[in-house]
Amino acid sequence: MEITVNSFISNSDAPWKRFFRILIISLISLFTAGYLFVLGVDPYGIIPISFSKDRGFATDPRFFLPNLAKRPQFDSAIIGTSTVRLLNPKDLNPLLNGRFVNLALNAAFLFEQEAILDVFLRHHSQPKFVIFGVDHVNFFNGDNYAQFIGGVPENFPVWLYDESFFNDLLPYNWRSIQHAVKQLRSITGMNPFKYRSDGYEDFTKRHPYDIDRVRNIIYGSSTPQAKVPVQPPVIKTPELLKTFQFPAVRHLDRMLGRLPDATLKIVIIPPFHHFHQATPGSTDDIKWEEFKRHVVDATCRYENSILIDYMIKSPITTADENFLDQIHYTVPVAKKIARSIAREVVSQTISPNYLRYCTCIKDEPAQTAVLDDCGFRGQ
Repeated sequence: MEITVNSFISNSDAPWKRFFRILIISLISLFTAGYLFVLGVDPYGIIPISFSKDRGFATDPRFFLPNLAKRPQFDSAIIGTSTVRLLNPKDLNPLLNGRFVNLALNAAFLFEQEAILDVFLRHHSQPKFVIFGVDHVNFFNGDNYAQFIGGVPENFPVWLYDESFFNDLLPYNWRSIQHAVKQLRSITGMNPFKYRSDGYEDFTKRHPYDIDRVRNIIYGSSTPQAKVPVQPPVIKTPELLKTFQFPAVRHLDRMLGRLPDATLKIVIIPPFHHFHQATPGSTDDIKWEEFKRHVVDATCRYENSILIDYMIKSPITTADENFLDQIHYTVPVAKKIARSIAREVVSQTISPNYLRYCTCIKDEPAQTAVLDDCGFRGQ
């Protein structure tokens, strides 16, 4: 039998061709199966035909909160950082006759707070209530402002927050696969959902409560310490006040300005442990009061607005057992805050023991705000 060079090459290449063909088909099949898995699990709740739309979530909230912000069953929202994440919609709903979704994020950039509010307002043109949590991370310290404003945060999923429908198909990458696996484990009951379908998570359950651990975080030791005022106190002068800048307040102003007049705008300054608040008589104490004045001015520019200040010395802030650390309070305190918000909103009954209160609610929608009447009352 005569064997030519060409037939020799052809015969020797055939197994390699089959191998590469099988390899390519296998890779395509694996890729397709993986993507179908991500689409089927739908870890961000954005696929229109996704099953169990009211399920909870196990992924990074930055990825699933836009879906919650679009859901029509909600008419009210909570915006802010971890200091308002324990405000439970199930507590607020019956008290205020609303349907709240908690859209707060840990250490949320100002960009993120405005972005999630934009999503909510695009799908809820007339919200009933919006609660804003104002804390030092975003609205007080100039250095933190520069750090947290920073444009688009790293790994922030802009495609979930923009108005385009053409980029909403789930990306296929390692992160989406990881999120899908976590979500599937919760769907199948292997792990509990980390977040409820209204955005709430009780993060206090992550560790057993230990008062000695809490005091070590607050005081640096397990023994409580007194907060000693500065003596002599720093004198508040016009020159000192001019050195204070609060650039982030304009972001609060802008968010409040996005809301319709009929929406009740509730701005709260959450409670920090008293030992972590500014020392009486110090420059920081003067700065905090000036900051609060700026927040009052921003809040009371808008109709139907309320400011509630829990950042004072009070039975809440002086009790160590009310806190997890310097700035995060416990679930019972969160429930007390929910009740107090409802009390101030519904009956305008002041609770001077643990808050200061300012209201700019008008009897008539067209009435002009009188800012002189919007001072703190209470304490």
